[in-house]
Amino acid sequence: MSSPESQPQLATGLCYPPGQTDDSSCHHPAFTTWFVPTILRPQPGEHILDLACGTGLITLTVSSAVGAKGSVVGIDARGTMIEAAEATLLQQQQQRGEMGRVSFLRHDVVDLGSCSALSGCEGRFDAVVCVSVLDLLEDAEAAVKGWMPFLKPGGRIVLDALHERSRLVALCLGRTFERMGLVAPYHRGLVKDEESFRELLKRVGLTVEEVVLRKQRDGDSVRRVEEADAAWDEAIVSEAARELRTNEEMLQSAKEIFKEEWSKLADGGGNLYDVGGMYVARARKPYDSSPNAEILATGSCACGAIKWTSTALPFSLNFCHCISCRKASGGAFQAFMDFETNVVRFDIRNPPAMKHVALSKNARRGFCSECGSSMTMQYNVDPEEIGVCAGSLDESSIEGGIRALDGIKKKHIFVKDNVGWYDIPSDGYERQEDMKSASRLLIHKD
Repeated sequence: MSSPESQPQLATGLCYPPGQTDDSSCHHPAFTTWFVPTILRPQPGEHILDLACGTGLITLTVSSAVGAKGSVVGIDARGTMIEAAEATLLQQQQQRGEMGRVSFLRHDVVDLGSCSALSGCEGRFDAVVCVSVLDLLEDAEAAVKGWMPFLKPGGRIVLDALHERSRLVALCLGRTFERMGLVAPYHRGLVKDEESFRELLKRVGLTVEEVVLRKQRDGDSVRRVEEADAAWDEAIVSEAARELRTNEEMLQSAKEIFKEEWSKLADGGGNLYDVGGMYVARARKPYDSSPNAEILATGSCACGAIKWTSTALPFSLNFCHCISCRKASGGAFQAFMDFETNVVRFDIRNPPAMKHVALSKNARRGFCSECGSSMTMQYNVDPEEIGVCAGSLDESSIEGGIRALDGIKKKHIFVKDNVGWYDIPSDGYERQEDMKSASRLLIHKD
């Protein structure tokens, strides 16, 4: 019997089986069409690093968005994928007009520090992207931590991870490997739920902006506990199970363990619910919040008793139409810019001027007691984030003007409470009947 493969070798083989040179099983076009503008949101002039890029579907899509002043670097461990990506790049350069600078590198994405082509690129990239790979990494937390030095302060990392109840056959197979003491080709125990995904990103020092549950086109399905043998037949012919097929005794032992794990996933009625989807997260490297950091935005209340400064730009803008915001603002809605809490500093001329009120059990609002200006909103579940009322912003304080905020997430929330005398404009921003992020998780479907 041949010597066992390492976990990285198994993972690479699982993601890209021998002979595969397309993205039919990984970064498929439908996902890319949704993912790039909705979650990654590349902007002209940005520099983006696409890890485990495959044949470059995401890389090349992003290159159009960043334009001639931007750049995209795609990195993958398999030479066949890089060759295919370079061939596609050459073809597109001949057919298309202006594109960002694109380059492809063959390298292990969990060891970027040893990549000579990236030497001197620390702090260069506006975004790091890694799709359909996190579940394959033996130490995903260490890998993400290793990517962060290449980000600019405020740069974003965009990742996905399978839902904990997705692909139950593969889930049981992975648990079988673990119980047998074998090197598993993937690590599904990494993300136990949406909150554990958030916590992983926070542990490496990232600020989590958004977690989306992306439902796949096939949707959810229900299996039965009696289907254990059929599920095993599906599992054993997969690329991931090839080591088990080399030894008959090991194969039989694996089958029994697999069936036990299958039974554990069943509810009291014998049903196994397979969630067809994955979590997609966007997180941000913290800005410099030290006292000497450069100030990027300023604002104040109407009378100037409360002034604020920020060493970062806001990462999202919300137009809230809820009843409390309407009454607090005296208008049809109230607009909030979301910042990391530690980058915003308040200079209060008369400290008692900043007052707070809780109009619900979920959040508290800050306002100036001298002129009545609404100033802040902070949700109890997200103390690391603060909403600053957008009307308090000094637009001239932002380099490049308000257009510098074009790329941030904008949405209307609690639109069910919109007043009858105001029509929300057709501005293309996302609309939420309530506020999905108040329950932490957003859900998108094909």
